[in-house]
Amino acid sequence: MKTGFNVTFNLLNSPSQEYQNNFWDSFIQEAIENNGLVCGGACGEVWDIFITLDHSGDVTELHQEQVLRWLETHPAIGNITMGELINE
Repeated sequence: MKTGFNVTFNLLNSPSQEYQNNFWDSFIQEAIENNGLVCGGACGEVWDIFITLDHSGDVTELHQEQVLRWLETHPAIGNITMGELINE
């Protein structure tokens, strides 16, 4: 079973705390929850997030593409690295 994947990225140009909070809220709602996903991880200079389904089943390349496309639409995001799908 494909259980999830990692994504890492940076917020460029040291955005304000308000921007970071708004970004995180939008990321969770639009890129994660709207695609039936959940995530956890660390944020700071480098954001390192593990993403999986919010229910049983396989995470797919489509899920990765949805998250990647969302991140790429935000100009304050850089150095995006999408990890391989992880098998359980």
